[in-house]
Amino acid sequence: MNTKYLFLDIDGTLVGFDGVMPSSASEALKKAHENGHKLVICTGRQLSQVYPWLLKEIPFDGLILSGGAMVINDGKVVAHHFISQSSLKKLTDYFENSNTAYYLQTQNFLVSKKWCVDRTLSLFNKLGYTKEDLLTLFGETVIDDNAGGRSDIEKLIYYDSGVDFSELQKNIGDEFYIVGYSFGNLGNTSGEIAARGVNKASGIKEYLDCCGGDINDAFAFGDAENDIEMFKSVNTGIAMGNACDELKHLASYITADITDDGLYKAFAHFGLI
Repeated sequence: MNTKYLFLDIDGTLVGFDGVMPSSASEALKKAHENGHKLVICTGRQLSQVYPWLLKEIPFDGLILSGGAMVINDGKVVAHHFISQSSLKKLTDYFENSNTAYYLQTQNFLVSKKWCVDRTLSLFNKLGYTKEDLLTLFGETVIDDNAGGRSDIEKLIYYDSGVDFSELQKNIGDEFYIVGYSFGNLGNTSGEIAARGVNKASGIKEYLDCCGGDINDAFAFGDAENDIEMFKSVNTGIAMGNACDELKHLASYITADITDDGLYKAFAHFGLI
C-alpha cells in the first residue's frame, strides 16, 4: 500500500473526554507509522492544549491546530491564520452586548475576561466538571480586559449564546465560519468561530500542498460537528461509533466507539496495520 495521510481529531477520537487514550489506539497509530503512513493531528485545540504526553508517545508527522488556523509539518509552521483585529472587535462586542461568555484562542493560551470565566465554570460545573478538570483539559486562561483588541487570535469559542447557529450567523455576518462545540453536551447555542475559509479542510489542503501529498490518499477520523468540513474534503471519512449523527451520515465507514477499540478496528479494516 502506498503512503496514506491519516488526519485525526483528538477529543472523542484519539482521546476520551476523560483525557485517556485507549491502549489499542496507541498501538494502531504506532503500527501505521511503522508501515509508512503519515499521522497528522487535526483538532480544534490550540498548540498549548495538545496533551504533551500524546506528542511524546506518538510519532506525529504534522499538526493542524485551532480548527485549521495553524498548520505544522515536520516541526515547522507552514501556515498560520488569525482573525483580523476589526473582525475580532466585531465579534467580542457582539458577545459582550448579548451577555455571552467567550474565550479567545492563541497559540500558547486562552484569553478571556473574568466574568466569562466565572460563567463558563458554572456551566461546566452543571455538567459534572470541576475547575481543576477544566484546567487539565484546556490549559491556562489569561485574563485580559482588552481581549478584543488582540492581534494573535486564531479562533473564538462561545458558550450558551441563547441562539442557534443559523441565527448567530445572521447576527455576526458571513465573514465568519461557525461550527458546533466539540466538547461536552452543550447543544447548538455553544460553538467555535474562525475567519471564513479557515477550517480543518483548509488545514488539510495546506498540509498536503506543503508535503506533496495527494488528497486521494487522505483519511479523516472524527466524531463531532467540527469534523464535518474535514470529512467533506477527503475521499475516506471514518466516524467513530460515538460520533454525532450528522458526521455519521457523511462517513465512508463507521467504526466502533472510542472505548471499544474503534480506532484500531478502523485501521485494521482499511489495511493500514
